[in-house]
Amino acid sequence: MAPVAPGAGTPTGTVTFALSGGGGSTTVPVAVDGTARLTVDSLPAGAYSVTATYSGDANFASSSGSDSHTVNQAATATTVTSDT
Repeated sequence: MAPVAPGAGTPTGTVTFALSGGGGSTTVPVAVDGTARLTVDSLPAGAYSVTATYSGDANFASSSGSDSHTVNQAATATTVTSDT
């Protein structure tokens, strides 16, 4: 998120991130640098649509945008040993 002309200053407020496929939604505050971030570390592999909705404040209008993301399955290795 960044100001778009004629906007100036740093946005405040919140951003709600919504994930399709049962990912739910989470609202986070806009940081002092005007950014909002969400880290999710427990999604199963698959395709997701992510929508971010900015609440707006006295100087910036509310807005939203969407993008698609794919979570890939992590590579694994299995080792079998025997103590015989």
